[in-house]
Amino acid sequence: MSNKLTIIIPTRNRANLAINAVESILGQQDLSPHILLSDNSTNHEDSALLNDYVTNASSKSVTLIRPQKPLPMSDHWNWAMEHALTNTDSTHFAILTDRMLFRPGSTREILELIDERPNKVISYTYDRINDHAQPVVYQPLPRSGFILALSSSHLLHMAASMKFSSCLPRMLNSVSPRDLLEKMRVRFGSIFSSISPDYCYCFRALSQENSIVYYDKSILLSYAHDRSNGANVSRGTQSLDHLDFLRSQSSGSINGNTPLPQIMTVGNAVVNEYNFVKEESESPEFPEIKQDAYLGFLAQEVSNYNNQEAMESAFLTLKNAGWIQPPPRMFSACVNFFNRAALWALSRKFGTSQDAIAYALATGPRTHPIFFALRNDLKKAQI
Repeated sequence: MSNKLTIIIPTRNRANLAINAVESILGQQDLSPHILLSDNSTNHEDSALLNDYVTNASSKSVTLIRPQKPLPMSDHWNWAMEHALTNTDSTHFAILTDRMLFRPGSTREILELIDERPNKVISYTYDRINDHAQPVVYQPLPRSGFILALSSSHLLHMAASMKFSSCLPRMLNSVSPRDLLEKMRVRFGSIFSSISPDYCYCFRALSQENSIVYYDKSILLSYAHDRSNGANVSRGTQSLDHLDFLRSQSSGSINGNTPLPQIMTVGNAVVNEYNFVKEESESPEFPEIKQDAYLGFLAQEVSNYNNQEAMESAFLTLKNAGWIQPPPRMFSACVNFFNRAALWALSRKFGTSQDAIAYALATGPRTHPIFFALRNDLKKAQI
């Protein structure tokens, strides 16, 4: 294989998770890309654990790097990627977050895709292990296994309608060629910016590329959702990781590029990055966010809050902004019920995350061509 891949693992106060992520790459049977483990920790214990791990690691493909001082998330991702671009001769780069694991054999699949399409952004997806509560639930989502060329313009129009497909390239689920990263650095002054580096990169990449390649297969596992900033936001909770994220932001504001910055949801964070890149790129390919879809999407997210007081406050904000609760729709309710029932039937329950991970790695992702029939969003985006 002629192309070289560097995988960056950014971490902050989650040394054990970061080590698991590294091990998921080193555990690949034959091909192991170069790994940059970038430690942005604020406590000595996690940094010391990573120092010991890398010092004693049998593989020479792991390099530990550390900024001079802890950085906000986007600044850290940008610093680590700049280090990778400057200090390696890799042709392609990816990020693996410390809460994700590569499945066995997946790095070979990625490198084969790169060799076949060296100039394209290639995205893929992941299955989720919901381990923030008991029992732990492993949820393998149905995928087709197809390799698809998707229109960037169509994906942006979907995003403007608040339809955020798993195919969107967020760097933590995609591989980027060096040429694109260098072009983005020249165009925008950085590769990552704003508040959410994954979606900032996503919309910057879509603004620069006419199309992307999507591998409709869950080659990653996502877990440790009690440590996830986004997952805690979606539940309306204030975890220590979320509070640390808020304190570390140099901008002093969250969701400042949205109509309702006080609504703390994942969808609103995505809209913040969409509008941020829309303004900086000045690209005509970015439609305006559809207001009704925006309010309805946020309302759906707010309904999943665990905090009743926060939920009531957010609903009041939405109503003041013009959101009207739609009447119950029997057909939509039935479709949603059967979708949830089908996903629940595919799910498995476990006592611990370790048991769920072991099962998921042993059984592999769920793929079958028939599942493409369920992906209307991908059909419309195909070119």
